[in-house]
Amino acid sequence: ALPICLRKEFKTTHGRSVFERGGISPDSVIPESEQTAMMKELVRRSMFFRFTSKYIAGRTDSSVAPDEMLMKGFSSFLDSLHFTYENEAEKKLVELKEIATKASYNQTIVEEIEKLKKNVMDAKSDDLKRNRKEILQTLHGEIMSRYKGEKGRIASSLADDVQAQTAKEVLMNRGQYKKILALGDEDK
Repeated sequence: ALPICLRKEFKTTHGRSVFERGGISPDSVIPESEQTAMMKELVRRSMFFRFTSKYIAGRTDSSVAPDEMLMKGFSSFLDSLHFTYENEAEKKLVELKEIATKASYNQTIVEEIEKLKKNVMDAKSDDLKRNRKEILQTLHGEIMSRYKGEKGRIASSLADDVQAQTAKEVLMNRGQYKKILALGDEDK
């Protein structure tokens, strides 16, 4: 990518700077949350798709609430498949144990690594609870896509979409909206 200092600068009607080959910078930047190892593995192994296929079999009512019942059903489904995954901490601890063993460190260090691994496993057992909101959002979207297609998936995701909510807040706040549109006037 060409550094911004080497790009030609243009001005919009309201005086905003726009650089060639770069488009317009967003007015509001919403950081994207990173998916956890568990969520990545659930998606990679099609667990949401598979659960939804089983869940909607024989159902005709598309009114599904992303609630505790749905979460319990999904948890039971994962248990029935003996779903497991390895997170980054586990991988690093296995690596650390191998290094300690190869380096012939004393047994106490290896035992401490094992204790730490057990603590990580205990914490990992709560991953369903920690990822509850994202799991329910994904399940609801998957279920709605089966009943109402891609439009159903999109409609179900909008309620929890941070970017859409931020855009709505800007549009509803007349002062903030005008301020954003006026950016660049001050540079004249």
